[in-house]
Amino acid sequence: MRIAYFSPLPPLKSGISEYSELVIYELAKCADVDLWVDGYQPVDRIKTNFPIIDYLQYPEKLNSLSGYDAVIYNMGNNPDFHSNIFEVSQKSPGIVILHDYVLHHFFAGYWLDFKQKPQSYIREMLYNHGSQGEMLAKEIVNGFKMPVWETDEVIDYPLNKRAICNALGVIVHSNFVRERIEHIGVPMKKINHPYFKNEIVLKEVKRSELEIPPNKIVLFSLGDLTPNKGIDVVLNALASDSYLMENCFYICAGREKSDYNIRAKVKDLNLDNVVKLPGRVSMDMLYKYLTVADVCINLRFPTMGETSGSAIRMLQIGKPTLVTKIGWYDELPDDCVVKIDTSHNIAEIKDRLKCLVSDEKARYGIGINASKHIKEEFSVELFVENLLDFCKELSPKLPVCQLVNIVSKEIHDMGIGEDSRIIDLIAEELFFLS
Repeated sequence: MRIAYFSPLPPLKSGISEYSELVIYELAKCADVDLWVDGYQPVDRIKTNFPIIDYLQYPEKLNSLSGYDAVIYNMGNNPDFHSNIFEVSQKSPGIVILHDYVLHHFFAGYWLDFKQKPQSYIREMLYNHGSQGEMLAKEIVNGFKMPVWETDEVIDYPLNKRAICNALGVIVHSNFVRERIEHIGVPMKKINHPYFKNEIVLKEVKRSELEIPPNKIVLFSLGDLTPNKGIDVVLNALASDSYLMENCFYICAGREKSDYNIRAKVKDLNLDNVVKLPGRVSMDMLYKYLTVADVCINLRFPTMGETSGSAIRMLQIGKPTLVTKIGWYDELPDDCVVKIDTSHNIAEIKDRLKCLVSDEKARYGIGINASKHIKEEFSVELFVENLLDFCKELSPKLPVCQLVNIVSKEIHDMGIGEDSRIIDLIAEELFFLS
């Protein structure tokens, strides 16, 4: 089987690039895999093992996509990494791996920044969410309302229909996402996100090497420090409980956001001796912190429908992890994680943390269950096996899809002047909806 694989790849700093590097090596054991990139070169370890096709430098090569048995597009929420992938997926439909349920950040960035077409953002909201979405988009574009993608309300406007309605098939990583998009009617398969095995050989790490005080229970969070991860609520829980303050040391590794000033929060709560903010760390340092961690914290509220690669890393090496009872996290077995009802409940967070901090046996048991579950259900071998089965199921649809692709492209490429606004809108819709 010949597969064209579209995704950000290392050195691009993206969770999806790490995910794809894991997948392509396993996929290459069973198929011929060509990697399609947009204006950059992957790291040497990838270039030496895979054919690389830069479709921005050589756009004519896109004509050869019809010769593949399967074309796979990884679709995430970052317009910097996925705008070009999205455009190709609309012209040459294939299998979309949907990494996020909410794609509002992507489409807002795509139409408002990448394409600089605010009217197209308004039409996107109309297409996805009807007149209510259209009205909201107009208020945002005209500066009358805060951008919805900067609020918790964004979960009600996922703006994902365009990315999947034209696909031959869609792969999701949770029942949460599948149940919310299956009404679109595209063939769909839920496959567990693969865990990152053999990335780093875990070694004994001295706490002094990481400037961690002795005799403390180490709490650890990983990933960009954003409001929906509840870091500020955890800090409030620590600051309001003398037992946790005395017995815990909390490490938050990840890129800090200027509009979510966790460093100032730490200072205001007098937690400088309890909290460490190392910023974004290397993979080697990440696993050193994970090695010494006693309890991990991976909260989401609201969820964007994501499956957390950072949580999978924590669970696969047997770390008891505190998660929010929402989305994909709630699909994890209750004996593998510790769940809280909402990330905003300080009392509940304190209660769960105190139970974990005080009970080493409970921590060990949850960690063992977590590692066993992830290694049995989230292996990359199982992922690729299911992915290839799905590709084979969809292969009879490919000729019809190619015909629709040719017709829609011809209509879109017809000579349309700037004065032909209505024709342009029709062509744009046919191009995307074909």
